[in-house]
Amino acid sequence: MCEDIEIRKIQLEHKYQVRRLWLDKILLGLIIGVVVFFASMYMENFKNTLNKDRFLLESRLTALKEIRDKYSELSSDYYYLSKAKEDEKEQIRIAYKGRLDVFMATLNKWSILFSDKFARQVEFHYWSHQAPAHDKYNLKPEHTEYGSYMFDDFDNLTRIALWEETLGESPKGYGLITFEDKEDIGDFFETNYKSWKKKQQKHNKQLNKDATR
Repeated sequence: MCEDIEIRKIQLEHKYQVRRLWLDKILLGLIIGVVVFFASMYMENFKNTLNKDRFLLESRLTALKEIRDKYSELSSDYYYLSKAKEDEKEQIRIAYKGRLDVFMATLNKWSILFSDKFARQVEFHYWSHQAPAHDKYNLKPEHTEYGSYMFDDFDNLTRIALWEETLGESPKGYGLITFEDKEDIGDFFETNYKSWKKKQQKHNKQLNKDATR
């Protein structure tokens, strides 16, 4: 009798252990399933984020290249106009105005990709070219170097836009022109040209001073 009771106890304990093992396996399977599910969701979201970031980066690279190319064309017209004889200037201005319109259309096309800060700085450059292109300022050979200075500034501006707005970092060594705003585009060009010229003269004076030491 006692032996039967012991056998039944052993059988019951074995049955409970088997059930517990099955429950543990089921619970472990559920946990693994939940972990795999959320890990898959995370990886999918991570992959989507990477794809979005990559798409945005590629779009900005494309945009900046196109914007810079159009600005380069404006700089060429600026140079030719500053060197041209008076009877040649009108024909150059016609091409200049056309390229200025194309430049603005290109900016509008890609404007959604960039910040208001970038747009504002580009707008200043647009005004700088608008004055000579629309015969609001008569370019002369003495203005040629200022055109090169503006082109270098615009080149730096596109680099900064890529670094700050895509990578979230501010590159060092890329100072930009601080334009002084004016309502009239002729006054805008004249004021900022004179400001640059004054700084350039001061810089050259310092270089000469250092050279004589």
